[in-house]
Amino acid sequence: DQGIFTNTGTSTLSLADGNGITLGKSTTNTLAVKGKANSNTGYIRFGDDSKYFGYSGTYLYYGTDSSNTTMVWRGENVGIGNQASNPSTLLHLYSDSGTTAELRISAGTNTNSSADPQIRFTGQNNGTTEGFLMRYDNSVGDMYFDQVWSGLSDSSPAIRFRVETIGTPKEAFYIRGDGGTTFQKVLRAEQQISSGVATGTAPLSVNSTTVCPNLNADLLDGYSALNLPYFPASVNTWLNDAGGQPRFYFSNNSHTYFRTGSDFFFRSDSDNGIGSLNDNGCWTFYSGSDRTQSTYGLQVDGLNGLNLYAGEGLSSGQKSTVLRASGDKMWVDTYGVFRRNRNSVAENINVNNGDNCFSAGPISINNGTTITINNGGSWSIV
Repeated sequence: DQGIFTNTGTSTLSLADGNGITLGKSTTNTLAVKGKANSNTGYIRFGDDSKYFGYSGTYLYYGTDSSNTTMVWRGENVGIGNQASNPSTLLHLYSDSGTTAELRISAGTNTNSSADPQIRFTGQNNGTTEGFLMRYDNSVGDMYFDQVWSGLSDSSPAIRFRVETIGTPKEAFYIRGDGGTTFQKVLRAEQQISSGVATGTAPLSVNSTTVCPNLNADLLDGYSALNLPYFPASVNTWLNDAGGQPRFYFSNNSHTYFRTGSDFFFRSDSDNGIGSLNDNGCWTFYSGSDRTQSTYGLQVDGLNGLNLYAGEGLSSGQKSTVLRASGDKMWVDTYGVFRRNRNSVAENINVNNGDNCFSAGPISINNGTTITINNGGSWSIV
């Protein structure tokens, strides 16, 4: 039951037929397994496993053939998967046997949940004081991405996120040395952008003074949206109030227009009514509660009536600040003693009951014009 073969060489023991193998010694303490049909190859199968482990003449692998490998060693590169016969990197996973090719790192058990799976990237120092660490905290379920080295300045990029690196890379954003984030492309959000910064610190800080379209804010510089202390400066368009009613229109380098839903009311700084203009163009001057009237173009309620102050000197014996009717002067002196009227009547006149009228003569009545003195009315010519 024992055999000692003292022959030297790689084919000391021959097994099976021409498709079998030979066993021997390749070097000190090393077994040589060679195929008889092809001495450049050699494989071993364990138990009833359908796969075998061996050397194909080019690389070492475990599988059924070069197109269905489980693991491959090729130089210093290692391939895992049924398509990984030619790994292109130190570790290459390549498989088409399922819908995904997954690399899984598991750590911890039900009795030891503090074991955390992690991947560490280091430089030539091969230590824990540099590089990048990805770690899953098995006890709480959160993920850590750690840039380890502490030699970066606060403003320097520490972790970069880039796309299209096969050409000129497009850098989307980077995490700075101080933990802040700098976005180098457009930031698009499909949900809210929320800031938890305390009052006293601006939640947004911008350098551009360009108008931001469609910015809807409840507060601006401490003012609520409906209490901003200024009007928009847009020209050639009606400026609406919060309810949609047009209020102001600034014609470019020209007129200013006011608009209202019904009437205009004017108030003093003490919130006292001082005048109105109704939607028919009738003015009313008063002091007190708001009111309108639609009978006269101008009405003065109280306030000592209407006074025309004529402070200028006489011109050809007359004042220019006077009461007029269709442009004709009615009073020509400072005190309203001298009254001027035309000396001809060119329109039909009715003097009704209760009317006491007088004119300075002589008066001529134009042809086709009628003056009717109704019962109870009088007209005197002086």
